[in-house]
Amino acid sequence: MTAFMDDLRIRAAAFCDRFGLRLPILLAPMAGACPPSLSIAVMHSGGFGACAALLMQPDEMESWVVEVRANSDGPFQINLWIPDPPPVRDCSHEARVREFSYPAGARRFLKTPVL
Repeated sequence: MTAFMDDLRIRAAAFCDRFGLRLPILLAPMAGACPPSLSIAVMHSGGFGACAALLMQPDEMESWVVEVRANSDGPFQINLWIPDPPPVRDCSHEARVREFSYPAGARRFLKTPVL
């Protein structure tokens, strides 16, 4: 167990060195819940700030960065989430999965109909 803990400490120290952190603390980017003040507080405490830009327009992202940079010189991330395209449906395959997943006897207990 000691070797495992030593390895974790070494990895945490390397991470902190790489990003200029005093503590291996990362703010989780949460859409709609990452005001600049929160990242600034985390960065002042020695951690890594974050901006979840999912719901933001480019000018809002720029304003966020300007405010954070005016109040801290610590590291931060901007999380840009881009969704995958919708999957292509394969009705035949889906029917086979339903047949396998819900044997005939189990179907009568389902609250919603199986399509």
